[in-house]
Amino acid sequence: LLKPLIRRGAMEPEPAFRQAAHLLDDAVHKTGPESVAVLGSPYLSLEDNLALAELAGAAIKTGNFCLDFTYEQGVKDGILINKDSTPNANGLKLLKGKYPGISLAELAELINSGGIKLIVAEARALNSIKDKLLGFSGIPAVILALAKSYLDFDSNCVLPYASYFETEGHFVNYKGLIQKTTAAVAAPEEVNPLWITLSRISSYTGFPIMLEDA
Repeated sequence: LLKPLIRRGAMEPEPAFRQAAHLLDDAVHKTGPESVAVLGSPYLSLEDNLALAELAGAAIKTGNFCLDFTYEQGVKDGILINKDSTPNANGLKLLKGKYPGISLAELAELINSGGIKLIVAEARALNSIKDKLLGFSGIPAVILALAKSYLDFDSNCVLPYASYFETEGHFVNYKGLIQKTTAAVAAPEEVNPLWITLSRISSYTGFPIMLEDA
Protein backbone atom coordinates (compact mmCIF):
# COMPACT_ATOMS: atom_id res chain seq x y z
CA LEU A 1 0.00 0.00 0.00
CA LEU A 2 1.31 3.41 -0.98
CA LYS A 3 -1.68 5.49 0.13
CA PRO A 4 -4.32 5.15 2.85
CA LEU A 5 -7.67 3.79 1.72
CA ILE A 6 -10.88 5.38 2.99
CA ARG A 7 -13.96 3.43 1.91
CA ARG A 8 -11.67 1.78 -0.68
CA GLY A 9 -10.63 5.11 -2.21
CA ALA A 10 -7.06 6.41 -1.95
CA MET A 11 -6.47 9.44 0.28
CA GLU A 12 -3.49 11.55 1.34
CA PRO A 13 -2.00 10.62 4.75
CA GLU A 14 -2.99 13.57 6.92
CA PRO A 15 -6.70 13.56 5.98
CA ALA A 16 -6.67 9.78 6.50
CA PHE A 17 -5.15 10.19 9.98
CA ARG A 18 -7.91 12.68 10.79
CA GLN A 19 -10.52 10.22 9.53
CA ALA A 20 -9.08 7.45 11.70
CA ALA A 21 -9.15 9.79 14.71
CA HIS A 22 -12.75 10.73 13.87
CA LEU A 23 -13.77 7.07 13.87
CA LEU A 24 -12.15 6.61 17.29
CA ASP A 25 -13.71 9.77 18.73
CA ASP A 26 -17.12 8.89 17.33
CA ALA A 27 -17.10 5.41 18.90
CA VAL A 28 -15.86 6.71 22.26
CA HIS A 29 -18.44 9.51 22.43
CA LYS A 30 -21.38 7.37 21.30
CA THR A 31 -20.75 4.09 23.14
CA GLY A 32 -17.80 4.72 25.49
CA PRO A 33 -14.09 3.83 25.35
CA GLU A 34 -14.73 0.19 26.26
CA SER A 35 -16.58 -0.22 22.95
CA VAL A 36 -13.22 0.13 21.17
CA ALA A 37 -10.75 -2.76 20.94
CA VAL A 38 -7.10 -2.60 19.91
CA LEU A 39 -5.29 -5.72 18.73
CA GLY A 40 -1.53 -6.08 18.93
CA SER A 41 0.37 -8.15 16.40
CA PRO A 42 3.16 -10.75 16.45
CA TYR A 43 4.15 -9.40 13.03
CA LEU A 44 5.03 -5.94 14.38
CA SER A 45 8.10 -4.65 16.20
CA LEU A 46 8.17 -3.93 19.92
CA GLU A 47 7.98 -0.21 19.11
CA ASP A 48 4.88 -0.56 16.95
CA ASN A 49 3.12 -2.77 19.52
CA LEU A 50 4.07 -0.32 22.26
CA ALA A 51 2.45 2.46 20.22
CA LEU A 52 -0.72 0.36 19.88
CA ALA A 53 -0.73 -0.23 23.64
CA GLU A 54 -0.34 3.50 24.33
CA LEU A 55 -3.03 4.35 21.78
CA ALA A 56 -5.40 2.02 23.62
CA GLY A 57 -4.58 3.12 27.15
CA ALA A 58 -3.51 6.76 26.90
CA ALA A 59 -5.51 8.08 23.92
CA ILE A 60 -8.64 5.90 23.72
CA LYS A 61 -8.60 4.89 27.41
CA THR A 62 -9.91 1.41 26.74
CA GLY A 63 -8.89 -1.71 28.59
CA ASN A 64 -9.72 -3.83 25.57
CA PHE A 65 -6.16 -4.24 24.32
CA CYS A 66 -5.13 -7.75 23.28
CA LEU A 67 -1.61 -9.16 22.90
CA ASP A 68 -2.70 -12.76 23.38
CA PHE A 69 -0.87 -14.62 20.59
CA THR A 70 0.86 -17.87 21.49
CA TYR A 71 2.72 -20.11 19.07
CA GLU A 72 4.80 -23.25 19.48
CA GLN A 73 8.48 -22.34 19.53
CA GLY A 74 11.44 -24.39 18.31
CA VAL A 75 13.32 -25.33 15.17
CA LYS A 76 11.01 -27.14 12.77
CA ASP A 77 13.54 -28.49 10.28
CA GLY A 78 16.35 -29.24 12.73
CA ILE A 79 18.47 -26.49 11.21
CA LEU A 80 16.93 -23.06 10.88
CA ILE A 81 13.17 -22.77 10.27
CA ASN A 82 11.13 -21.94 13.37
CA LYS A 83 7.80 -23.65 14.07
CA ASP A 84 6.46 -20.14 14.71
CA SER A 85 6.26 -18.24 11.41
CA THR A 86 5.68 -14.85 13.07
CA PRO A 87 8.72 -12.67 13.86
CA ASN A 88 7.72 -11.28 17.26
CA ALA A 89 5.36 -13.52 19.23
CA ASN A 90 7.88 -13.57 22.06
CA GLY A 91 8.02 -9.79 21.95
CA LEU A 92 4.33 -9.71 22.82
CA LYS A 93 5.04 -11.83 25.90
CA LEU A 94 7.56 -9.20 26.98
CA LEU A 95 5.08 -6.34 26.51
CA LYS A 96 2.31 -8.19 28.34
CA GLY A 97 4.28 -7.71 31.54
CA LYS A 98 3.37 -4.00 31.40
CA TYR A 99 0.23 -4.17 29.23
CA PRO A 100 -1.63 -7.34 30.25
CA GLY A 101 -4.84 -6.33 28.50
CA ILE A 102 -7.44 -9.01 27.76
CA SER A 103 -7.18 -12.52 26.40
CA LEU A 104 -8.03 -13.50 22.86
CA ALA A 105 -11.03 -15.45 24.17
CA GLU A 106 -12.29 -12.33 25.98
CA LEU A 107 -11.82 -10.22 22.85
CA ALA A 108 -13.69 -12.75 20.72
CA GLU A 109 -16.53 -12.86 23.25
CA LEU A 110 -16.82 -9.07 23.28
CA ILE A 111 -16.88 -8.91 19.48
CA ASN A 112 -19.28 -11.81 19.04
CA SER A 113 -21.67 -10.40 21.66
CA GLY A 114 -21.79 -6.99 19.98
CA GLY A 115 -19.84 -5.19 22.72
CA ILE A 116 -17.18 -3.86 20.34
CA LYS A 117 -18.18 -1.06 17.97
CA LEU A 118 -14.73 -0.31 16.50
CA ILE A 119 -11.49 -2.26 16.26
CA VAL A 120 -7.94 -1.10 15.49
CA ALA A 121 -5.78 -3.95 14.21
CA GLU A 122 -2.87 -4.96 12.01
CA ALA A 123 -4.22 -6.89 9.04
CA ARG A 124 -2.27 -10.15 9.40
CA ALA A 125 -3.00 -10.42 13.12
CA LEU A 126 -6.70 -9.90 12.47
CA ASN A 127 -6.68 -12.44 9.64
CA SER A 128 -5.04 -15.04 11.89
CA ILE A 129 -7.96 -14.98 14.36
CA LYS A 130 -10.86 -14.41 11.96
CA ASP A 131 -12.20 -17.94 12.54
CA LYS A 132 -12.88 -16.93 16.17
CA LEU A 133 -14.62 -13.64 15.29
CA LEU A 134 -18.06 -14.73 14.15
CA GLY A 135 -19.51 -11.33 15.02
CA PHE A 136 -16.88 -9.22 13.28
CA SER A 137 -18.73 -8.62 10.02
CA GLY A 138 -19.99 -5.05 9.82
CA ILE A 139 -17.91 -3.65 12.70
CA PRO A 140 -16.09 -0.44 11.68
CA ALA A 141 -12.34 -0.96 11.67
CA VAL A 142 -9.08 0.91 11.33
CA ILE A 143 -6.79 -1.60 9.62
CA LEU A 144 -3.01 -1.25 9.45
CA ALA A 145 -1.64 -3.07 6.43
CA LEU A 146 1.46 -3.54 4.32
CA ALA A 147 -0.35 -4.72 1.20
CA LYS A 148 -3.84 -5.05 -0.27
CA SER A 149 -3.41 -8.83 -0.33
CA TYR A 150 -3.70 -8.85 3.47
CA LEU A 151 -7.11 -7.16 3.47
CA ASP A 152 -9.46 -10.07 4.06
CA PHE A 153 -11.91 -7.80 5.90
CA ASP A 154 -13.80 -4.76 4.70
CA SER A 155 -12.64 -1.63 6.49
CA ASN A 156 -13.66 1.99 6.75
CA CYS A 157 -10.01 3.03 6.99
CA VAL A 158 -6.81 1.27 5.88
CA LEU A 159 -3.45 2.82 6.73
CA PRO A 160 -0.11 1.68 5.25
CA TYR A 161 3.06 1.50 7.31
CA ALA A 162 6.75 0.83 6.76
CA SER A 163 7.83 -2.80 7.04
CA TYR A 164 10.74 -4.01 9.17
CA PHE A 165 12.86 -3.98 6.01
CA GLU A 166 12.26 -0.21 5.82
CA THR A 167 12.66 0.97 9.41
CA GLU A 168 14.45 0.25 12.66
CA GLY A 169 12.82 -1.85 15.34
CA HIS A 170 13.27 -4.57 17.93
CA PHE A 171 12.10 -8.19 17.84
CA VAL A 172 12.45 -11.05 20.32
CA ASN A 173 13.48 -14.38 18.79
CA TYR A 174 12.38 -17.85 19.88
CA LYS A 175 15.28 -18.06 22.36
CA GLY A 176 14.14 -14.84 24.04
CA LEU A 177 16.95 -12.68 22.64
CA ILE A 178 16.10 -9.08 21.73
CA GLN A 179 17.33 -8.28 18.25
CA LYS A 180 17.44 -4.93 16.46
CA THR A 181 16.61 -4.47 12.79
CA THR A 182 17.94 -1.67 10.61
CA ALA A 183 16.43 -0.33 7.41
CA ALA A 184 17.69 -2.24 4.36
CA VAL A 185 15.73 -0.11 1.86
CA ALA A 186 13.88 3.18 2.01
CA ALA A 187 10.14 3.13 2.62
CA PRO A 188 7.89 4.55 -0.10
CA GLU A 189 7.38 8.30 0.10
CA GLU A 190 4.89 9.31 2.82
CA VAL A 191 4.78 5.76 4.27
CA ASN A 192 5.90 6.03 7.90
CA PRO A 193 6.85 3.57 10.62
CA LEU A 194 3.63 2.47 12.27
CA TRP A 195 4.44 4.07 15.62
CA ILE A 196 4.66 7.46 13.89
CA THR A 197 1.31 6.91 12.18
CA LEU A 198 -0.32 5.97 15.49
CA SER A 199 1.24 9.00 17.14
CA ARG A 200 -0.29 11.24 14.45
CA ILE A 201 -3.73 9.67 14.92
CA SER A 202 -3.56 10.11 18.68
CA SER A 203 -2.69 13.78 18.24
CA TYR A 204 -5.87 14.30 16.23
CA THR A 205 -7.94 12.70 19.00
CA GLY A 206 -6.72 15.41 21.38
CA PHE A 207 -4.87 12.89 23.58
CA PRO A 208 -1.42 12.51 22.02
CA ILE A 209 0.67 9.55 23.09
CA MET A 210 4.16 10.40 24.25
CA LEU A 211 6.55 8.67 21.84
CA GLU A 212 9.92 9.91 20.72
CA ASP A 213 12.34 8.95 17.96
CA ALA A 214 15.25 7.25 19.72
